[in-house]
Amino acid sequence: MDRERSNLQRYLQQTNQTLLQVSLRLGKNPTYLQQYIKRGSPRVLPEDIRYGLAQILGCDESEFNPHRLVGLSDSTTPYIAEPRVANGHDSNQPIVSIDYIDDSSLAGSAAATGSYPMLQAYLQSLTGTSSSDLLMVRYCDDSMAPTIGSGDLVLLDCSVTPLLRDGVFAFKTASGGLILRRSQRDFNQERIRLTCDNPLFRHSEELSANQVGAAGMVIWVGGLVHHNRN
Repeated sequence: MDRERSNLQRYLQQTNQTLLQVSLRLGKNPTYLQQYIKRGSPRVLPEDIRYGLAQILGCDESEFNPHRLVGLSDSTTPYIAEPRVANGHDSNQPIVSIDYIDDSSLAGSAAATGSYPMLQAYLQSLTGTSSSDLLMVRYCDDSMAPTIGSGDLVLLDCSVTPLLRDGVFAFKTASGGLILRRSQRDFNQERIRLTCDNPLFRHSEELSANQVGAAGMVIWVGGLVHHNRN
């Protein structure tokens, strides 16, 4: 682990704060700092985030700046704005816990493996569905790349079925896991066509309307940016 990430963890322990709490105070999504430490994204924290951390944790911005010259001292202390907040709401607003499954291939082994926190106001901006009908899943499959990559988080609205609208839905497998497929209705034949977004997966399937059983529709995706590499 590099110096900047180690410093962040050290200051969090010293101030008795969590990655989740500080991410929200910065106006970021709840997993922003967790992804920074665990998954290396972003590789370097933006300047405004570094100064926000310095204010929240009571230290100098250089603690999180890999490009800061050793021995450089500022003659003046920079003005630090109040931490930004998501969607114009107070970062101390209520947090909603959503059922969470950490591995889509194991979804059938338990109802949920934990809970996933989201800002109530942000969640309400995404959907009007009750949190009891939502499920957060870490998807572990490349069949929907580049739309959804392996390791991405997907938020499912379990109240919506493929019979109501087209979109990307989660379907239960014979082993009890979850797979994602793009669903398109054919009203003339009363059938639904399921396809993968990844061109390397040539899977396509058509089901009659009464055969379709979905776990929910994907309404939000969160994860690393999947860059094409030549």
